[in-house]
Amino acid sequence: GAPMQIRIRGTSSINGAVDPLIVVDGMPYDITIPSDFNFATSDENNYGQLLNIAPSDIKDISVLKDAAATAVWGSRAANGVLVINTKRGVLGPPNISYNFKGSYSKQPSAIPMLTGNQYSSLISEEFYNAGRQFATSDFAKQFQYDRNDPYNYYNYSNNTNWLESITRIGYLQDHNLSISGGGEKAKYRASVNYFNQNGTTVGTSLGRLSARVNLDYTVSTKIRFSADIAYTHIDNENLYTNGVRDVAYTKMPNQAVYEYDEYGNLTTNYFSPANTAQGGFGYNFTNSRISGTYNPLAMAMAASNQQLGERVIPKFSLQYQIIPDKLRLNANFQADINNTKVKTFLPQIATGRPFSEPVVNYAGDSDGDSFTMATNITLAYTPTLGKNHDLITFARFDS
Repeated sequence: GAPMQIRIRGTSSINGAVDPLIVVDGMPYDITIPSDFNFATSDENNYGQLLNIAPSDIKDISVLKDAAATAVWGSRAANGVLVINTKRGVLGPPNISYNFKGSYSKQPSAIPMLTGNQYSSLISEEFYNAGRQFATSDFAKQFQYDRNDPYNYYNYSNNTNWLESITRIGYLQDHNLSISGGGEKAKYRASVNYFNQNGTTVGTSLGRLSARVNLDYTVSTKIRFSADIAYTHIDNENLYTNGVRDVAYTKMPNQAVYEYDEYGNLTTNYFSPANTAQGGFGYNFTNSRISGTYNPLAMAMAASNQQLGERVIPKFSLQYQIIPDKLRLNANFQADINNTKVKTFLPQIATGRPFSEPVVNYAGDSDGDSFTMATNITLAYTPTLGKNHDLITFARFDS
């Protein structure tokens, strides 16, 4: 079925963007939000994963969905605003903190699958019920279990559970180390986070190293200066194709995972024939879509789809009390330096196709760089109108 979609202020456009604006420490944060991200139930851990921010660095999260949001952020806030503030230094001696979180994950039990013997028997019945001669078919050797033909006998007389072959116990480890403190003039907080997760499907993992430094310096009673810098490195190992588990559900269970030679000796090579009774591997170069069947374990282990990311976000802020407690100027400048690399490789052993075909040993390498700068200046006037009345007026410039 289709993934669930949660919207803060509903859907304001049929074809336009409907994602909320995300603001981190007072500045917009550019991120692609998955369509199945649940804003209604997410906590700091979910938002940390979404934004590649260590959950332990998040101080608070708030959602703005009224007219005040558009007054501050304009049309970008039409779908709501998600405001996230990170932790900062506090007055006091250095405080060092370390915490660790670990967990294991397991796939739910699969539906009962046919054994190789049961599958072969049903294939034979299919031929006879259709009035065809099974013994003369092109793929009869894959189901006859003929010991006089060692190669086909050993490679096609198995009881392989393909789902079990590509499934493992997943684990997660999350390490956080931080130090914070400061005096009357300067306060600081620095943190390092290492996150590593192995998925329940072999060949999938996510590693992230992030660091953040927040500095606050009070120049005088009127002037306050802040400097922040955040760094993130991501190494994401994905499956070459999302259909590996689907193929594992339908793959011939009598087929071997690893190839036997013509003498019946087991080798270390994945058994990936170019064609079987189920067909073979297909690749559409127009849309890069994979079809057909293949050895699921070979595809998960031998083919690669690695995504590497480096992101650096420096931010500088200045707060000037022009008239203390009445007229205040806030100025923020932020740069966003983002590099993403995607490396893919589809080896012959994962497809079984002849070496003469262009899809064999098919490799891809892409590199994307982006650099953006953002500035916002706010002038706020908050006069005192007595005990029971407050007035807030402000002017804002964004670029």
